[in-house]
Amino acid sequence: TVRTAHLDQDHGFLPLAAVVLEVEGERWSPHRLGLDLPEGWQCFLPLNRHDDGGYVARDFDALIDAPLEVGPHTVQTFQVGDVPHRWVTWAGGRSEVGGEGGDGQAWLLDRWPNLLADVRAVAEACCRLMGVERPASSDYLFVLHLLDEGYGGLEHDNASVLVYGRSALETADGYRRFLQLVAHEYLHQWNVRRLRPRELAPIDYHRPQLVPGLWFAEGVTSYFDQLLPIAAGLCEPVTLWQDLGEDLSRFRLTPGRQVQCLRDSSMEAWVKLYRADAYAPDSQISYYLKGAVLALVLDLHLRRQGQALATVLRDLWQRLGRWGRGYGDDDLISAFSAAAPDLEGLLPQWLTNLSDPDL
Repeated sequence: TVRTAHLDQDHGFLPLAAVVLEVEGERWSPHRLGLDLPEGWQCFLPLNRHDDGGYVARDFDALIDAPLEVGPHTVQTFQVGDVPHRWVTWAGGRSEVGGEGGDGQAWLLDRWPNLLADVRAVAEACCRLMGVERPASSDYLFVLHLLDEGYGGLEHDNASVLVYGRSALETADGYRRFLQLVAHEYLHQWNVRRLRPRELAPIDYHRPQLVPGLWFAEGVTSYFDQLLPIAAGLCEPVTLWQDLGEDLSRFRLTPGRQVQCLRDSSMEAWVKLYRADAYAPDSQISYYLKGAVLALVLDLHLRRQGQALATVLRDLWQRLGRWGRGYGDDDLISAFSAAAPDLEGLLPQWLTNLSDPDL
């Protein structure tokens, strides 16, 4: 997965948070990383190079946030604004896709020659959404693990790791959802990585993190990831009705939405969402799903008053995120009520009530 290490004869993938230990008392000191690679292998890592050929991170947090991909891969580059971006593909499973050494880049771009142009268009749409001319990162890395089947993504300060199924890419719906996955993880470079809940600024690695704002971090991002490929001119607007309809159907068919409120879903993520059992749908609701539904409700509510959810997101970025300041419930309520005063009372209700918000 995007959060587990994998090493074989074709490549290596190390999410460093899974394999690197913290040296007590050295968290905020610079950290250096050296690699001894097989002949013909390259390292793809969103860290600065050191004079000795290794890599250097400003501190422990930056080190373990960096995903490390190694292998005999080829790399494609493109620009978003003035920021260089790299794209690397590893193909697992099918030798006719991966070719020698698991490098699926040639196969991918031969089959979808416009893919990187589409990714760049999505990235540019993210910048427009945030009201900025360039990404928050100064150097960005995409790593795609192209498997027979699979789906997932994980955001980092200066990178995204994506897992996607080859067969899904073959369909129009699957390609659209791939672009939505790209949009979701790329938008996280603002909303989550830099504009982050107060409880994660900085992260306490030694005890559970209870984060009531995960609905905003993930739910709002999930809502916008459906809009961004359309804003990029890559998908027809009518597909939004299909995607929203599927989300609303899943939401209404989940009994747990009437048992667990959205705030509790966020707070209990570490013991419930990622430890779900067969009975989970009857007792809980995903803050991704219900958060996206609430984001739709908020956007419609704001638009009726001449505002928009994007305006609130930009405001939070300008006031808090770009300065590295975390947000709490009070900041979210203040930002939403500044755009629509009645949300000062409505938003806390929607976060804590078990009834469905009114569309």
